[in-house]
Amino acid sequence: MGKDSQVDCLKEYLPALEKIEGLSPAEFMEKAKNAEKEFAPVRGDDEAATNAKQHMSIVFNEGRFEMQAIHAETNPEALHSADSLIKFVNESLSGERPHHWLSENHMKEKKSVKVVGDSLKAHIYDTKRDALLLVYHPIAHKNRGLKERFEAFAKTVDQDKLLIARYNGVNESPVFKSPAKLPAIVHFSSVDVSAEEEEKPAGGVDAPFGTTTSRVKEAIEY
Repeated sequence: MGKDSQVDCLKEYLPALEKIEGLSPAEFMEKAKNAEKEFAPVRGDDEAATNAKQHMSIVFNEGRFEMQAIHAETNPEALHSADSLIKFVNESLSGERPHHWLSENHMKEKKSVKVVGDSLKAHIYDTKRDALLLVYHPIAHKNRGLKERFEAFAKTVDQDKLLIARYNGVNESPVFKSPAKLPAIVHFSSVDVSAEEEEKPAGGVDAPFGTTTSRVKEAIEY
């Protein structure tokens, strides 16, 4: 795809960087200069380290702000002949027609708290509340409607007493291993529940969901 068919949105996006990603435009541009070298995989990196570096190299790649240029005719009747189609193409190529921007889908209000691998410990393990965590499948239809029902349930809960959270099952966390079958709902108790287990499985009561905490009360695979 040539540059003529792309739109560079970097200048439009830079003012929002600090609000969205916590980086000033100057910090981003400085980081982007050395991103390829800084985040290059090295011998000895494990899979998690390699994936993390690949992610950061994408984040600090200026090319991610380049979008395909789109032109549209909102009145289909205006393109009724070969001549009108040629005119439309020529106007698009010459820049006479403004770019057409595809609007984002309407964001549905969510009451559950989104957590990721790095924030899971702070949100779930270090909270003083019980927590109910939906570990969902990244492919929407494989959740079989559970995400929507979970969000409906979240609207009825006093989250000062019970934290309702959602977690993408492909996330990697040093303190939590996602269930083998997704989606799943995991209940974390606000207290250590290991005393309730007369015979703990190898690795602690969280196995196979992690070994650094003993707060998993129950896990239900859907």
